[in-house]
Amino acid sequence: NFWTIEYYQKYFDVHTNEVVERIISSVLPQKVSRNYFDERIKGKPDLYGPIWISVTLIFTIAVSGNIANYLQSANKVVHWRYDFHLVSYAATAIFCYVWLVPLALWAALKWTTQTDGHDEIETQVSLYLR
Repeated sequence: NFWTIEYYQKYFDVHTNEVVERIISSVLPQKVSRNYFDERIKGKPDLYGPIWISVTLIFTIAVSGNIANYLQSANKVVHWRYDFHLVSYAATAIFCYVWLVPLALWAALKWTTQTDGHDEIETQVSLYLR
């Protein structure tokens, strides 16, 4: 059942060094390989990296927005106040980006691929709008 913690536990069963290795290899690819998932993921997909990267980015955006607002009003007579709504705005933007962009890409690729009808499915992506 996907409502239980045990269902998601397998996606968080990674070590920190594996997550760091995956992040570094996604930013700095060392060699082009056809078996990237076999070599890097090794049958252990995880949600630890993407979730913590998103959460870290949300708080970084919120903190830097408040710092920028503080620096902008530093020489003014107006008393500066922090804005906790920046966390909500950043969370909405980042989580929409993390979930909606991949979903849109998946949908676009799913509905624009063509199969030839043989036993072995060959796909061809068409970027033409019809």
